[in-house]
Amino acid sequence: MIKIGIVGCGRISKKHLEAIAQVKEFQLTAVCDVEHAKADEVAQKNKVQPYYDYEEFLNKADLDIIDVCTPSGLHPEMGMQAAKKGIMLF
Repeated sequence: MIKIGIVGCGRISKKHLEAIAQVKEFQLTAVCDVEHAKADEVAQKNKVQPYYDYEEFLNKADLDIIDVCTPSGLHPEMGMQAAKKGIMLF
């Protein structure tokens, strides 16, 4: 099973969640968003752990891949942080 976490629980994340659910080898394990209500809503619907801080998400969540659904300007820094932890981006 490939463990996936989503960072950014806004509008586009819904499409990503649908795609993840269609791949039997994928397991959503955590979600992260700075807006607590968004993270909580997506986490509750998918029965996973919510995180509100990206560093904590990287350090504590059980992840093989991060699906980045944040604004594109945040992707490079998030990618570098994930790479330092040995986590791939999707």
